[in-house]
Amino acid sequence: MKSLHSQCSTMMRRNSKSKSPLAETLSAKLESSPGPVVSPTTSPGPSSYSFSILDMELLHYYTMYGVSDFADFVSGQELFQTTVVELAFQFPFLMHEILAFAALQLSHARPLKAAYYHEASTTHLTTALQLFQPAISDLTIENCQACFAFTVILFTFAWTSQDSNLPNHLFFGPDGAENESTFPHSQWVRLYRGYQMVISSTWQELHRGPFKVLFEPWSNFHEDYIPPLDPTDDIHLSSLSSAWSSTSPCDLPLEQRRGLDRALDMLKRVFGLLRAPNAPSPVSVVMSWFSSIPDEVEAMMARKVKEALLLVAYYCVCIHRTSNLSLMSGKGKNLLKTTLDVLGPGWETWTAWPIEVVLGREWRGGKTMSVDFISGAS
Repeated sequence: MKSLHSQCSTMMRRNSKSKSPLAETLSAKLESSPGPVVSPTTSPGPSSYSFSILDMELLHYYTMYGVSDFADFVSGQELFQTTVVELAFQFPFLMHEILAFAALQLSHARPLKAAYYHEASTTHLTTALQLFQPAISDLTIENCQACFAFTVILFTFAWTSQDSNLPNHLFFGPDGAENESTFPHSQWVRLYRGYQMVISSTWQELHRGPFKVLFEPWSNFHEDYIPPLDPTDDIHLSSLSSAWSSTSPCDLPLEQRRGLDRALDMLKRVFGLLRAPNAPSPVSVVMSWFSSIPDEVEAMMARKVKEALLLVAYYCVCIHRTSNLSLMSGKGKNLLKTTLDVLGPGWETWTAWPIEVVLGREWRGGKTMSVDFISGAS
C-alpha cells in the first residue's frame, strides 16, 4: 500500500484542540496520501455522504468475513458485525475506517485487484482519520463507543497491513527514513496503548454498553495475577531477568531495571493466561501485554535499549503460539527476526530459546540451548 503522506498528519496537528495521547500519536505517526478533502472541523451526519457500489461491496465483505480479525470468540465477532456497524451509520469516521479495513483485507484476498483495493483503502483511511481527530479531542458519552471501536480497528488495520517481507517496527522505528512505499508502523504499539485513554475516561459507559463483552472475560483475573506457567516456559522466562540483574554487566539505572522486572512479570502473565482455563481469548491475552508495559519500558523499546528488546524477543513466542489465527500468522517470526537484527551479537544466552521456538533450531544452524544449561545444571 502506498504510504499515507504528510497532508493528514499536518492537518491533524494544525486542528488539534487537545493534548490527548491518542490524538498526539495519530498526528505524529500517521501520514496521509492524496484523497478526498474532508474538513476536520465539521462532522456531517451520515446523510451528507454518498457511498458507491464498491463501498457496499466492502461493507458486505467486512460483515461476512472481516470481523473475524477483531475477535476470536463468538460474542466479540457479533459485536463488530452488528453493533459496530450500527455505530458506523451514526459516525462517518467509523464507517470510513471499516471500509478502509475491508479494502485492505480484500487486497490480500484478491491479489489480482490488489492495487484497486489499496487505493480504496487509502482514500477511506485518510477520510476516517480526518474526521476522527476532532471526535477523539472531544470525547463524550455520545461518541465514546464509536471512538473506542475506531481505536481497536485502527490498531488491527496497522497490525494486518504489516508486510512480513519487511522489518517489523511494532515497538521501535527504523534507523533511517521509512520507505515511502510502505505504511508506517513505527511504534504502532502506542496506538494500542492509546485506547486506554478512551477506556479510562469513559469506563462506566463502555462497561455498561455492548462493549462489555470485551471486558467481562477479564473480570475473574486480577491485573497482577500470574497463572501457573508451563515449567519449561517458567525456567526460560525467569532466567531472562539475569540480563539486567545487579550481578550482570548491565549499567541501567535501578528504576529502569525495576520497570523491566514489571514488564517481565506481565509477560509471564500472558504466558500463563494462554494456558489457563476460562481465560480471555488468546488474541485478547496476547494483545494485553501492549497496555501493561510500563511507560518507561515502552520508551526503552522505542530507543532500542537491548535489555528491553530481549522482552520483545520472548513476547514473539506468545505471538507465534497463536499463529493458527489469521491475524497472528507469521507476525511472531517477522518481529523476532527484526528484533534479532537490532540486538546484534552477544545476546545468544537469552535469544536461543525464542529462536528455537519461533524460527526453529535449523535457523541457528542446529545449535540449541537446553533447559539444563539455562537452569545452571551441569
